[in-house]
Amino acid sequence: MTASRYFPARQRLTSSWATAAVEAGARKVPQRWQKASPCGSPIDPSNAEKLARYGGLSSRQKARQLELAGRYWGPPGCAGNVCATGCEGHEHGGHGYLFCTTPLSWSAAEAACETQGFKLVRVDDATEMLWLHDICFAAVGSNNTAAVWPWLGANDQAVAGEWRWADGTLFWQGNQTGTPVAGLYNNWTQGEPIAKDSCGAMQNNPDKSLWAAQPCTSLHPYTCESP
Repeated sequence: MTASRYFPARQRLTSSWATAAVEAGARKVPQRWQKASPCGSPIDPSNAEKLARYGGLSSRQKARQLELAGRYWGPPGCAGNVCATGCEGHEHGGHGYLFCTTPLSWSAAEAACETQGFKLVRVDDATEMLWLHDICFAAVGSNNTAAVWPWLGANDQAVAGEWRWADGTLFWQGNQTGTPVAGLYNNWTQGEPIAKDSCGAMQNNPDKSLWAAQPCTSLHPYTCESP
């Protein structure tokens, strides 16, 4: 039995069932679907919960259940699909990313990400950081003014000095003289994060991207990442 039996033509898989299978609970996203939704994003973020609910089923059965529920999990980025105005989709390490140039406050940027089923980006290692840097700043050259620094998911808005990613993970405790939590990755520039600002942004340093705290109400481009 083929995948096309389960999906309308515009929602058929572009790859085999084997590569499209999703293991419930894993921090991964499925392979690309041919969909007309903006940026190929999930119609409803609760799809992840549905996949977990159907964790004991085969990939075909999961897909069938999602079809019956009337919801489909889209591709991890919008590359090759229609993106929201000002956003460009890419994939890296099994995650989808939306690189958006419209300047927004941190909270507005996070809300914009969430409407697509994403969150403001969480950076887990130096390899991911370098990849993000090369895409985020490809169009601005060596410009390192704050206006081009995109928002990260990093913030200490809930408790001052407790820096968390948008998914709630605590990764840094304290301010300039603080320490990483549980060995999690950080890339603060010297003297950061300063106590008076509570939201993190990526700087356009040569060949790398250090982080700086910014006022959460300031306007910046932003990068979203899929769960």
